[in-house]
Amino acid sequence: TLARAVFGMDPADWLDIEHPSTLSKWAVEGVTVAARLIDRVEGRGWSDLGRCRVAALPPLEHTPLDSLRWSDAFVERPSWFDDSCETSCLTRVESPLLGRLGERHGNGLLVRLVARLTELARLAGGLCPGEGTVVHGDGHNPGIGHSIAARGQLLHRVKLNGERVAAYQILAPTEWNFHPRGVVARSLAGVAGTREQMEQQARLLINAIDLCVSYELSID
Repeated sequence: TLARAVFGMDPADWLDIEHPSTLSKWAVEGVTVAARLIDRVEGRGWSDLGRCRVAALPPLEHTPLDSLRWSDAFVERPSWFDDSCETSCLTRVESPLLGRLGERHGNGLLVRLVARLTELARLAGGLCPGEGTVVHGDGHNPGIGHSIAARGQLLHRVKLNGERVAAYQILAPTEWNFHPRGVVARSLAGVAGTREQMEQQARLLINAIDLCVSYELSID
């Protein structure tokens, strides 16, 4: 169960943690892999790792999405009013603990990991009711669907020619987050140390932001 494998306690009790010092105590005890990871990040001074300035993509479910520039270039490298935005677990989860951690570490690695654990604990307790897909277009062509996926906001756009699908586009969270000027690129600019340390830091950041495809990492 999640209680035993991830939190070492009832997820609801873990959600009662509101102060960084209590989180550190939980991590030091090292009952689970998740706790040991948090302890390792704090112990190595990597809590701020990847901290950068990046805007959160605003909720799009009530946005006139047909007004977006649905070119192939836009879908490959999307921007919001010419700004590269982030859509992820961190941009949608809030808690007193995350608020306090954010004051200290911004959107650094520790805060990202705790955001993921927070959402996981809430899901275990049924505190994150699933949000259905919002369909835009009111039967018009093209039609656009929006949903909140695990990695962020997900858009599907389909254009019909009679009964035939003429075009189908998917704008996934990975396109926002792994934009050349996006949150991953900005976060990775802060890795430092030996080659081995830089690789460890980079992988932790990439996996914390969580892309939806495999990747290759090279340290030059």
